Amino acid sequence: MSTGNRPKPVQEPNRTTPSWPPRKRTPTGGGRVLVLLSLIAGLLFLLVVALPPHGSLSGVSQRGRTVPDAVSEYAPDGETRVAPHAAEPPAGTIAPTADPPAPPVPRPPEDRTAPVQPPVAPQPVPPAVVPDRTPDTAAPVRPTHRGTLYLVIDDAGYNMNDLERFLAFPHPLTIAVLPHLRWSTASALRTTRAGKEVILHLPMEANSGADPGPGAILVSHDEAQIRRRVHEALASVPGATGANNHMGSRATSDRRVMDIVIAELNARGLFFLDSRTSAETVARPAAMAAGIRFTERHVFLDNERTEAAIRSAFAEGLRVAEQRGYAVMIGHVMVPELARVLMEVYPSVIEQGFTFGFLSDLMAQSVAYERTGN
Repeated sequence: MSTGNRPKPVQEPNRTTPSWPPRKRTPTGGGRVLVLLSLIAGLLFLLVVALPPHGSLSGVSQRGRTVPDAVSEYAPDGETRVAPHAAEPPAGTIAPTADPPAPPVPRPPEDRTAPVQPPVAPQPVPPAVVPDRTPDTAAPVRPTHRGTLYLVIDDAGYNMNDLERFLAFPHPLTIAVLPHLRWSTASALRTTRAGKEVILHLPMEANSGADPGPGAILVSHDEAQIRRRVHEALASVPGATGANNHMGSRATSDRRVMDIVIAELNARGLFFLDSRTSAETVARPAAMAAGIRFTERHVFLDNERTEAAIRSAFAEGLRVAEQRGYAVMIGHVMVPELARVLMEVYPSVIEQGFTFGFLSDLMAQSVAYERTGN
């Protein structure tokens, strides 16, 4: 065949004839960068799609890819759910030469709403403040005991108003209640409720012939009459722990009468206080013979009803108490000046070292007092 008739191929301008088989094209520098960025963007897109909004990613890093273990998701109700593994990149993709940066792991909701407070450093405990015990602030020294005062208030039973003034006294005292009066029983009961002591103020015959009051014991009475009158008088004054004589200058000077009175009181376990309305009283020898608890009055506080005279008599009682260890002082319920003086003087009396007591407390020691001549 002649080659002269074959048409010549038309040469396209500016196009090179490809070689066969085709050679693999090597990307230039700029092409490599574009490919790498495309792969990274695709990988990030797959990770974002696979991860839940509030998940956390943990996995083992291998060359070219990261295999997540599981994603822990905190549900709103506080329970924990496990999300599926993130999808792996499709096969055939070229892994980047370096691991992509891991996305930030979000905190659980409780961590976001309760910020962690920085630890508080322990504060040093301040030393205890010890007051300066100077002589000025030291506890005062109690004064030496100088004696006990036994106050007896006679003639209760006429009314309650006079009695209340003395029941307000904040220390022990003894109320002597007359029998068979309108307010006798009420006065005895009120005195006991107030925490004071009650004795019977027994009416007895006087030398002057004055009326001692209802239920009085006269020297003309026989033994049965005397015993019955003592019994009836005690019944109208409940709670009495003993008795003293009201008036009685004549009766207390009669040994027969006093032996009967003392015996009746002693049989009931009561004591006797001799008010000493007469210098000729025989109450002491009668009491010593019977073995009854017994004592005597030392001072009358209100023979004169002025505050100055009462203060003077009270000072005399303090002197007796300091000498003998105790003093029995008698006053009268109808004397308001006496009540005022007692309320005024008792603080200084306590500061001086004196105390107040019930007459029954003294009677527990009366035998020892009398036998030693006190």
